[in-house]
Amino acid sequence: MSHFIRPCPSRKDESTIDTMVYIEKFIKDLHPEKILDIGCGDGYLEEKYPDRITGIDIEPDRVADLKTRGLHNVQVGDATALSFDNHSFDMAIARDLIEHLHIEQVFAMFRSVLRVLKPNGVFVITTWRDCQIFWDKVDHIRPYSNKWVRNLCRYGMPDFDIYFEKELSAGIPLFGVLKLTWLAHLLADKFKIRVDHGIIVLKKK
Repeated sequence: MSHFIRPCPSRKDESTIDTMVYIEKFIKDLHPEKILDIGCGDGYLEEKYPDRITGIDIEPDRVADLKTRGLHNVQVGDATALSFDNHSFDMAIARDLIEHLHIEQVFAMFRSVLRVLKPNGVFVITTWRDCQIFWDKVDHIRPYSNKWVRNLCRYGMPDFDIYFEKELSAGIPLFGVLKLTWLAHLLADKFKIRVDHGIIVLKKK
């Protein structure tokens, strides 16, 4: 049995998670032909969009596990030193990843993503605020909020513009048990309950 560094949600739950709903909306609306999924985890996107997405993960055991499921669009890779040619992708995604990196690694990842994105390509990032639920996860290093990413672009990464940003809620406890996750997120978003993470999309100039 493989032991992974980062736990991932079950694939069957992925489509209902708020951040994934937004990511799939961007894929639908922006029609990117080539997408890089950084820290692909359990391979939900790679399985759903096999002809458009290349997934990388730093954990060899996780990549090997994905390949046993028939996913050949995945490979071992480091977010801070992407091994792809310049201008290779229309979109890059870093979902549930940035919080696992030290600050110097985040800077390196942004530079690497900037290099492999085509002009006008977009970088979709999910973020966390500083809150107790964040620190309760043993594999988290530090939170990076939407505001932090916005400030990074303003003062250190001027080749990115902010395309979209939204604060998101973790939902409402027990709604998941009742299979009402969609309603929990809808209500939590409307009434600003448990706002602890977000999504921010950057566009390369």
